[in-house]
Amino acid sequence: MPVVAAREALDGLAQAVQFQEIVERSDLAIKANPSDAYAYCMRGWAKSHLPQYQRGLEDLDEALRLRPTYTRAYKYRALQYYHFGQFQRSLDDLNTAIRLEPSSDPELYFLRSWLKCNCLHDYDGALNDLNGVIQLNRKDAYAYVERAGLCEKRCDYQNEITDLNTALCLNPKDAYVYLDRAQVYVNLKEYQKAMADIDNAAKLIPKERSVFINRAWLLWCMGNPQQGIEDMLNAELIKPTESILYFDFTSMHQQLAYWRQSANDLEKEIAVLPQNWASRFNRALTHERQGDYQRAIDDLSAVISINGEIREAYLHRALINVKCKTYANAACDYFWATVLFIKSNPLWLSLLFIKVRQVVR
Repeated sequence: MPVVAAREALDGLAQAVQFQEIVERSDLAIKANPSDAYAYCMRGWAKSHLPQYQRGLEDLDEALRLRPTYTRAYKYRALQYYHFGQFQRSLDDLNTAIRLEPSSDPELYFLRSWLKCNCLHDYDGALNDLNGVIQLNRKDAYAYVERAGLCEKRCDYQNEITDLNTALCLNPKDAYVYLDRAQVYVNLKEYQKAMADIDNAAKLIPKERSVFINRAWLLWCMGNPQQGIEDMLNAELIKPTESILYFDFTSMHQQLAYWRQSANDLEKEIAVLPQNWASRFNRALTHERQGDYQRAIDDLSAVISINGEIREAYLHRALINVKCKTYANAACDYFWATVLFIKSNPLWLSLLFIKVRQVVR
């Protein structure tokens, strides 16, 4: 196969996210031409999603040995270094990629901004990167949303609203931006504006669970918690057989300090469905709020035993382990949470900064 055709085929497979086939075709390309930096780069990227992290990193190292100015390989290797917790080396690779091609790939700036903000705590540097993305393309609604998120971390709510307003002007049908802005209005105690944004989101995504959760929380903040619970019930979101949805009803009771009622809901759910991981997850959160960390860890461990694919269980167990100062256990849980996020969305590493913010919320 001609080189151009082979590369087009690999790019097509990448868009279809067919990682194993990318590896196999790259093997053939490397066998035909051991100096094919592109094939090493694509194979390294694909291996990192299988996941074969160390072997993927070795391929990316080889791609850069063959072609030291290969921007894409620096980008992919930066993501690999992030996975191994080598944040400074990840930053160095992103810096090199941007220096080589400062205007070619805005995602490089997004990644560097996220890394600076969440791993290196360089908030000014993160803000500068997002400003750079916006300077490259002032119609990039996503950039304004991300800059708004950084403003939120700094409790700069007015500038956060300004950026969310701009994002909605550019894309008025993004329901999740309405929900983001509603949360800012709640922080500012501008409850009517928050309700208007939630209503707008509901028009765009009427069956989205997060709309009802946000509205129930807003009603609680407005001093009407019972109506919040009724809102969720009337929306038919709370059914004992739908365990992932049952989470929100019991959480509402927790927020209202109805500890006994919440515990009763969970115990009934577990009695009906002993393998119901979501109820055990909720009970873990109840234990955590009551300061009973060991029982919380026990419940989260049970969740993982029932279903080892529940990434949030690893994440919350990591957070509790940090509180208990068992850092080795926390690091292990953070690792597996990251692996599961990557597995559920192969593009997750490229969008890591926004995904983490959603999980935390």
